[in-house]
Amino acid sequence: MTPDNGRDEALRAELTRTLTAAGHLRTGAWRNAVEAVPRHTFLGDGVFRRCGGGWEPVTAGHPDWLPLCYRDAPAVTRVAGIRADEVGSAIPRKPTHSCPAPGLAVRMLEEAGIEDGMRVLHIGTGTGYLTALLSHRLGDDRVTTVEINPDIAQRARKSLARAGYYPRVIAGDGVTGWPPGHRAPASWDRIISTCAVITVPSLWFGLIRPEGRIVTPLSGRLGATALARFTVGEGGPLSDPHVAIGRLIAPAGTDLPLARPQGPPPLGPLPDIGSAEERPALVVPADLGDPTARFVAQAAAPWIQHVGLPDGHLYWDPEAKVWAALRQDGEKWLVRQSAYPIWNRVEEQITRWRADSSPALHEFSVAATVDGHLVTMWDSDL
Repeated sequence: MTPDNGRDEALRAELTRTLTAAGHLRTGAWRNAVEAVPRHTFLGDGVFRRCGGGWEPVTAGHPDWLPLCYRDAPAVTRVAGIRADEVGSAIPRKPTHSCPAPGLAVRMLEEAGIEDGMRVLHIGTGTGYLTALLSHRLGDDRVTTVEINPDIAQRARKSLARAGYYPRVIAGDGVTGWPPGHRAPASWDRIISTCAVITVPSLWFGLIRPEGRIVTPLSGRLGATALARFTVGEGGPLSDPHVAIGRLIAPAGTDLPLARPQGPPPLGPLPDIGSAEERPALVVPADLGDPTARFVAQAAAPWIQHVGLPDGHLYWDPEAKVWAALRQDGEKWLVRQSAYPIWNRVEEQITRWRADSSPALHEFSVAATVDGHLVTMWDSDL
């Protein structure tokens, strides 16, 4: 698995320089970890790269495999649930699993403010690369990682061992309930999640120490994702162990999927949209092409999914039976919606954001509560 000509060491050094120049790597401890941890060991099953309308497998015997392992880009590890070493030709399907870009991984570690001696819980083990960076910095006994897919958890455990790391790897759900049969410590100093969540899970409030930090992607079922940093029970007038206060840091791309327990349910039978009253729409589907605008809309309606219709667009929450249907009539757009007017909420949020000069994501503050509420504000709201 390890190249014998030192090429991987040169690529790690080059990656370290790239991440430092980009501002992702800011401290010596994490630079040392990136230089030491062999990322290719965690991509030994191969990766996929885009090829025309599909994804081409690139495995360890291919001359491009090692450079692909050390790019600052997400590494697609499974397409339609299939590993690269299980196929010999391109797959015209969608990626289902990926390893986050190294720049995003170390940005999360830097933002967590991890110090020597801390204990860290990593949700969403994936390939195990970020877990290895944690083990290198803190030592195996201070790192626990949870992965909901048992096969992926076992493969990560083996990759970690090949790289010389032996943290606690648990196969189970780290979002809705602590995996049965595994004792949870009293508290962790930091929780880092590489799967996105719609709001901070109540479980995490019970696992983090007072004033501990949580770094996680925040997302919703419209797919807009931003990296967030929370402090739980932060001192001051808002000090409360059931409240987490924080900020958005940056967009997080599209390669970090929603945690499986918070993923979209089946669409089910679509609603009857014909009987609702129709009016001109103030926000139209093209407006949501902007990632920040889509995040703002999603903050107002995090559970709705987009469904393409032959003559328009449907935004639909099959669990709450809430919906909005938009269609174009000449140069204008019209909207119908359910008795609960979800599109009104989207329009109010987008209109207010625009009136405040469309702040960027890093200007947003967030607050989450143990009972699942999430409030998103931008600085002019404060």
